[in-house]
Amino acid sequence: MDFSYTKEYIIKNELIEDILEKMDCEHIRESNNYFSASLPDKFDSDSRGTINIYKDTLISRIWSRGVSGDIFHLIAYVMELEDTRKALEWVNREYKITQNSSNHSNPTNVNSWLKLLHSRRKKTGKNEPIDDSVLYKYDFVNAMPFIRDGISEQTQIEFEIGFDEETKRYTIPVRNEEGKLVGVKGRRIKEDAFGVCHSTMPDAKYMYIEEMDKSLELYGLYKTLNHILEEKRVYVFESEKSVMQAWDFGVKNCVAFSGSNISIQQASRLRQLNMQGVEIFVCWDSDKDLSKDDKETQDFLNREKSVMGIEFNMVRTWEMEQEYSSPTDYGKETFLQTVSKYDIINAGTNFVLKEEEKQDSGFSFDLEELL
Repeated sequence: MDFSYTKEYIIKNELIEDILEKMDCEHIRESNNYFSASLPDKFDSDSRGTINIYKDTLISRIWSRGVSGDIFHLIAYVMELEDTRKALEWVNREYKITQNSSNHSNPTNVNSWLKLLHSRRKKTGKNEPIDDSVLYKYDFVNAMPFIRDGISEQTQIEFEIGFDEETKRYTIPVRNEEGKLVGVKGRRIKEDAFGVCHSTMPDAKYMYIEEMDKSLELYGLYKTLNHILEEKRVYVFESEKSVMQAWDFGVKNCVAFSGSNISIQQASRLRQLNMQGVEIFVCWDSDKDLSKDDKETQDFLNREKSVMGIEFNMVRTWEMEQEYSSPTDYGKETFLQTVSKYDIINAGTNFVLKEEEKQDSGFSFDLEELL
């Protein structure tokens, strides 16, 4: 069977969205050059938009599972098929695609790769540690994009930022709470002066060079736990970059969930911290407008409440000059002012309390009073 023939058929007939629906994927959204979606319910995944499929190439990725390849790798994983040949057969059967026998070709042998991913998925709540020697193959560089984002060379050293020559990406090692290395995330660098993109996946800003299940870890906790317990407060960010930025300007009681949603496993660890008297402040990037009174926002809040299992403080980034910013992009003073003067949204009752109302009512932002 010819993979290229079916790929062309999918692209020409614009079948990506329909394929995602047939696999029972949820939250399907179309962007300019790709589709995003979440995994079916059977995966017990809380990462909305974890699936990306690019329209022109069918390059695909499941961010929360470290899966990458083309659309047939994605189908084989989601449908739990033996290999990409079976995925090709599934597509051809679903859309009654017939191919000339002269076009038949052999698929890449990824059967062992898929078996490894399936076995990882079946493991119960733990990323397998990998040897620190993996990091020796990455060069230390003073990453200029990190410098521009307010992450100093010293902080880059502390968080072990490197560069992978093979994939042309900056590397962000991920350690579990015990400090053991469990994965390495790669961040794309932009095009050079000649417009050449230095990435094996040009449109993917992030990929896991050393695969892991990111939903099982809170990034940075191995370094920040003592500060969290001392301050009795934790700032929970979307990205690793925010943790490093905050660390650089002296706010060290923070972690990141490395995505757009908090997983059940991450929420469980945050609940444990809350039971130790730690206030939880989830600090969203500026693209999440939690003040909207619409169904999508309310559904999002209700789902986050269900995952967390406790009341907690949800902080949206202040109104930014830029279209997209993280809570730490404007430095320590602005960040702390935002936290102290924000509009609080309680995930349990979905009310919005303005700063002036807080002053009039004598309302305290102590989490214990919200529980």
